[in-house]
Amino acid sequence: MSEKITINLRHLEKRDIPKVAAWLTNEDYYRHNLTNYPYNNKRLLQNQLLKEIAVGRLIEARTRLLIAEANGEILTAFIALQNFNWQNRNAVLQIYIPAEFRNTDLGLIIVTQAYNYIFKDLDLHKVYTYVSGGDTEKLERYKAAKQEPEAVLYNYLRGADGKPENLHIFGIFKKDVLKKSGS
Repeated sequence: MSEKITINLRHLEKRDIPKVAAWLTNEDYYRHNLTNYPYNNKRLLQNQLLKEIAVGRLIEARTRLLIAEANGEILTAFIALQNFNWQNRNAVLQIYIPAEFRNTDLGLIIVTQAYNYIFKDLDLHKVYTYVSGGDTEKLERYKAAKQEPEAVLYNYLRGADGKPENLHIFGIFKKDVLKKSGS
C-alpha cells in the first residue's frame, strides 16, 4: 500500500539555498526556464537568493520565492513569482520541477497548488509565463491545453547551439484557471 504524499508550498528559507542553488546551476534548469538568476556562478546565485529572502521579509518585495515540499521534508520544486504589479494584480511565474518529479503526478499537484496560491491567496488576476521556442515540450503542453501565446518575440533568445529562438509569452487569467479547477 502506498502512502499518501502531501505537497506544501512555503517561502524559501536559508536552509534551502544549497539545494536550490544546485538546481539553478544545472543544465536542466537553464534549458527549461528563463531567469534573472546568475547561471554559471553558484556563489553569486546563493548571495542573490539570500538577499531576496532578507528583502522579502522587510518590505513588500517584487519577488517571492517559494519551495514545494513533499511530506514536509523532500524539496520537489522551486517557484519564482517576479515583477509583481499590485495595481494591475499580475506577476511573472517561473516554476522549476526537477526531472525526477516532472512527469509524475507530483508535477500536476505542484502546479495546481502554485496557481491556488497565486489566484486565491495573493488574489492576482493574471500571471505571465515565458517559454523559449526551443522548449518544445512546454510549448506542446500549452498547445494541448488550447492556450495561445499573447505575444511572440521572434529571434529574441539564443539557443544552446547559438541559433536564434523565439520567446513565447503566455498570459494565464484567474477566471480560466478557477473555471478549469471547478472552484
